[in-house]
Amino acid sequence: MSELTYKVSERLPALAVGDEVECLDRNFNSMGIQKISKVAKRYVQTECGRQWTPDYGEWIACFHGNKPESYPFPSIRKVQP
Repeated sequence: MSELTYKVSERLPALAVGDEVECLDRNFNSMGIQKISKVAKRYVQTECGRQWTPDYGEWIACFHGNKPESYPFPSIRKVQP
C-alpha cells in the first residue's frame, strides 16, 4: 500500500521572468526544469503554459472569477544558482 501523505510546499522567493524553476511531483521528485515566462499579480506562468501560485508554487487548475483554484501538486521551486 502506498503512503498518501501531503507535504506542504516551501514559500517561494520573489520570481522574475527568466528565472529557472524545478517542477516537482507529489513526492517532491523532480520532473524537469522550466523558465518563468510571465509574472502576474495572482500567478506565475512557466514556458510550458502552466500557471502557478506566486506564494507557494502550487499548480492552478482554473480561476473562479479572479480567485485561483490551486492544488498542492505538482508544484515548483526556484533553482538555486
